[in-house]
Amino acid sequence: MTSPTDAARTALRRLSELGLPPTPDNFQRFYAEAGGEGSTAADAPAAPAAPAEPPVANSEAEVLMDAVRQFAEELAETTGSLAEDIGQHNADLLKTMAAATPPPSSLTPQVATLLSSVLSITSTIHSTVQASHAELMRAREEIDDLRRDLKQSRDWLLQDPLTGMQNRRGMDSTLFHEVARARRSGTPLSIAMLDIDHFKQLNDSHGHHAGDRALMHLSEVVRSVLRDSDTTVRYGGEEFVMILPETDLNGARFVVDRLRLVVRKSPLIHEGQRIPLSLSAGIAQLQPAENGSALLLRADRATLQAKSEGRDRVVESVADMG
Repeated sequence: MTSPTDAARTALRRLSELGLPPTPDNFQRFYAEAGGEGSTAADAPAAPAAPAEPPVANSEAEVLMDAVRQFAEELAETTGSLAEDIGQHNADLLKTMAAATPPPSSLTPQVATLLSSVLSITSTIHSTVQASHAELMRAREEIDDLRRDLKQSRDWLLQDPLTGMQNRRGMDSTLFHEVARARRSGTPLSIAMLDIDHFKQLNDSHGHHAGDRALMHLSEVVRSVLRDSDTTVRYGGEEFVMILPETDLNGARFVVDRLRLVVRKSPLIHEGQRIPLSLSAGIAQLQPAENGSALLLRADRATLQAKSEGRDRVVESVADMG
């Protein structure tokens, strides 16, 4: 029979393989299947499109798991203390009996039987509580393992497997929260959309493997330029998005110009060939009445303008303040 821990791990792995969010309904479906309760993967819903609203920071499954772990930890602490108290009381009782006057051997049979019964019962209770404490400690460790598996599963859902950057689903959440933070703090927020120039031609001339290498190469260059607080996203195909907190339009242009310079100086080396790369980019700064989607749309339009004007350049999107 499959253990609950193994069933939970199997369910998380299946969710990750199918690209499904680890919601309680989806988790329960695959948990039941892994536990042999009759549900099948064919019953699972198709992988959803990107959510209209960004996912919350912690899924309901994680919140539930945190509550269970907290409960197990409190029980473990309680049973641990109880086991120590019972053990100490047993030791004290034995010392008292050893020092008793008259000695236990001279006690009446009824009293001796009663004392022996008390010691037996307390010893049994002590052993039971100790075993329960050990079991709770093991359960807490298994819960920690499941939490790590769940976090890894969620990270997989929000990550592009080729570049290791966030994917569009991950970007939805990050951009939503960065817009909210910029509103609260009154600090600027900018984004840059990047497009590798002539990417189709690169694929046609050197093969798709070279194209993949170019995407990975660019992701490494982007990480070398950005700050830890910035977020990089593989938006799709050869398009990337950089989310730049506490950065105005001038700062965004400085970052993108520096990135473009590094890219030009760092050609892709593929099968002994040096393949030059360049970027077209559009940048936009969040405006007071704007949401993340509108900000992203302006950066996208600016990128299209940069490509139409000859590529290998940056175009700023200036919002209509009227």
